[in-house]
Amino acid sequence: MDQNYFSGALPTVLGELSKLEVLNLRGNELSGHLPAEFGHWTNLRSLRLYENNLSGSLPDAWSTMTCLQILALNQNEITGTLPAVYGSWQDLVDLRLQDNRLTCILPEEWGSMTNLNVFYLRQNQLHGTLPATYGNWSQILDIQLFSNSLSGSLPMEWNAMTVLRRLYVSQNRLTGTLPFAYGAWTHMQELELHTNSLSGPLPSEWASMTSLRYLFAVANALSGPLPPEYNHWTNLEALYLAFNSLSGPLPAEWGGMPNLQQLVLAFNELSGSLPPTLSACSDLWWLQLDNNRLTGTLPSELSLLTNLERLNLGHNEFSGTLPPSWSALSNLREASFDGNCLAGGVPPSYRSKWIQLDTDSDSIWGVQGEGCVNYTSTFDGVFEDIISMP
Repeated sequence: MDQNYFSGALPTVLGELSKLEVLNLRGNELSGHLPAEFGHWTNLRSLRLYENNLSGSLPDAWSTMTCLQILALNQNEITGTLPAVYGSWQDLVDLRLQDNRLTCILPEEWGSMTNLNVFYLRQNQLHGTLPATYGNWSQILDIQLFSNSLSGSLPMEWNAMTVLRRLYVSQNRLTGTLPFAYGAWTHMQELELHTNSLSGPLPSEWASMTSLRYLFAVANALSGPLPPEYNHWTNLEALYLAFNSLSGPLPAEWGGMPNLQQLVLAFNELSGSLPPTLSACSDLWWLQLDNNRLTGTLPSELSLLTNLERLNLGHNEFSGTLPPSWSALSNLREASFDGNCLAGGVPPSYRSKWIQLDTDSDSIWGVQGEGCVNYTSTFDGVFEDIISMP
């Protein structure tokens, strides 16, 4: 009965269907409160009421649905708290309450939902801390809690979630350091931590996350060096660490990430030279290192990055000239070298690739080609650009 034009309130008389096992009314125009009478459905396994206009709170009386495996109430107007008594749902596998108006804490009692695979509560108004008891979720695969007001630290106890593949806790108020014990997450694929107040170093122990494809930790207060050990992330495709206080060199070992496509480290305190070994990252299409303290000359070996489309090295301390070999970067669409100590103009070999040329304030030619822009960094503009990436 999903995706019809049913409207109005859910009839309380449905609660008399005591043998009901599955109900799917998603994508309708239902409104009103969730009937407490549905708690009589003691055989119910799946309840999907998402994409409606349901409101009110989650009934405590539903705690008797102890056979429930799937509950999807996302994209409604549900308010109030998360009932602690739902901890009795020990068969629950999939819980989706995202995109509602819940204003509450996460109940510690829910740590007893030990069969849970999917837990979505993103884009609500949750507050309080992340319960340590959720470390009992030994089967959890996917947690999405972004865009709330959660605070406190990342619980060390969550290291026991050893099959976890996705954790999205960005755009909250989390503090504290990154737990080194999360190196136990050897199945982790997507880790999103951006726009919090997390601090301290990047744990070298995280090098054990060898399944990792995507790490997004932009806009925190992370500090310390970039661990060379992260070269073990051979499946990594995107690494976003911009807008932190990371320091030290860009590890030469990171050239051992064969699947890396996006490396965004802008607005940190990185120093040292640009390692020629990055040329081994042949799939790289976005390299953004602006607003750091990088020095030395630009390595000619980076001409091997023939898939590169976006390059921003602006506002560092690079010297020397533009390597003539970089004319091979024929897919480049955006580039910036402004705010460095480069000199010498544009090599003639560039002119057949990048035919429109402008100068900047540092007496180095901009690199602007057909269909390209001379991309100049501003804090707000770069942040919005990075934050909007998938």
